[in-house]
Amino acid sequence: MKPRMEGVYAREKLGEAVRALAVGEEDSRHRLGWAARKIMFLWPDDFPGQFRAEGVKIMSDRSARGSMLGSDGTMIYDAIQNTVLHMRKKTASRIAQRILTLYFEVDHYLQTCE
Repeated sequence: MKPRMEGVYAREKLGEAVRALAVGEEDSRHRLGWAARKIMFLWPDDFPGQFRAEGVKIMSDRSARGSMLGSDGTMIYDAIQNTVLHMRKKTASRIAQRILTLYFEVDHYLQTCE
């Protein structure tokens, strides 16, 4: 019997995020915005236990500023857009590196479980 395969969905979504970071157009902030959308539906329980805290931190960092609302209450930018637009390129690059590292760590974990 195979060990529990927690993390398969997280690896899939992180892989999509890594592809967006690697081949996306524009600068690091825009690529991070696309990558963040690839992982936006991940839940903490989607990550294997030892990677959960980093996964949650990345998801929090990519939307830390919250949504930008107009005076009438309509959304101008969602939380990811608003955060990424106000982020320095260096900060975006650091978060991108963390996504890449997390992807490789989860992938390695899953390969050792197979």
